[in-house]
Amino acid sequence: TKADSTHYYYVYVVGAGDGTATIALSAGTDLAGNGITAAPTSGATFTVDNTTTVPPPTTTVTGTGSVDVSGNVNAGGQFIGPVTLSSADNNITINIPAGIIGTTSAGQPLSLITVTQISGPPAPPPTGENIISGLYEFGPSGARFSSPITMTLSYDPTKLASGVSETSLVIAYYSVSEGQWIILGGIVDTVNHTITVQVDHFTAFAVIGRFITTTTTTTPTTGIWWLIGSIIAVVLIIVLVVWWRMKRRKRN
Repeated sequence: TKADSTHYYYVYVVGAGDGTATIALSAGTDLAGNGITAAPTSGATFTVDNTTTVPPPTTTVTGTGSVDVSGNVNAGGQFIGPVTLSSADNNITINIPAGIIGTTSAGQPLSLITVTQISGPPAPPPTGENIISGLYEFGPSGARFSSPITMTLSYDPTKLASGVSETSLVIAYYSVSEGQWIILGGIVDTVNHTITVQVDHFTAFAVIGRFITTTTTTTPTTGIWWLIGSIIAVVLIIVLVVWWRMKRRKRN
């Protein structure tokens, strides 16, 4: 189709299906018999790519103890599918949704994530609090996420120390840099005996119970009774004085 004295339009229909089509332009004539010279004069070749771009499949990866996420994480560290990882005893679970970016402490995409139950706390909990669950460490240690992920940790209500209420339970993580436990909080489910919290990095986690202290306020009674006794004594003295004067007047 002639557009003007020097330009023509040519329509080429690419066939259905995946693959490529090559179009070669050369000198010739249009439908009206006008001469057409390709620029460059040797002709030009264009390649049309009709290959359908298929996005990677979105699958849910689950594992116990450890899970290979290399197939579910792209080169930028973004999870292209959700991942669920539970401990071997199923007492702690994390859920990583698709779209979140997770990287190692060195800034590399995650390829393997793990959860291990450790034998003892890295440090004792704060005074007035005690650890009532197993201790679980996620790895690689120091891994971070662009947005918080969900963690659910189970607890045994029969192991609560005296004075510790289920509603006071919280999830805490151990800060390596600060050398102490940091309280995260969490939502306590007293029916299923679980606590759910949002976390943004990997380290050691545990359920901590807080002792509830009750303060009894007593009203000092000694001072009050002393005051009442003093008032009664004064009243009695007044009564006796009045009675003595009245009796004396009668005699006179």
